[in-house]
Amino acid sequence: MTTEQIKQLLEKYWAGDTSIDEEVSLKTFFSEDSIPEELIKYQPLFVWKNKQLLLKGGKELYFEFEKPLKMQLYSFLKVAASVLLALT
Repeated sequence: MTTEQIKQLLEKYWAGDTSIDEEVSLKTFFSEDSIPEELIKYQPLFVWKNKQLLLKGGKELYFEFEKPLKMQLYSFLKVAASVLLALT
């Protein structure tokens, strides 16, 4: 892509009007080694964004929620009522 096309895509990107394909082309352009001097200041943004998409969360991010105390009490009362009903 030419520098002018990249500048136009950047203008659309800042306005929020780019499509997914246009954003991918921006990411691939800024991941290359030969970037014009006037556009080099935008490279860290797109490189960072690419790196963030590749990160995966560890298992410590996934945990189970405990039932609230009210639900535990309700379950216990159901069992207790069933036992009392069966005994009578």
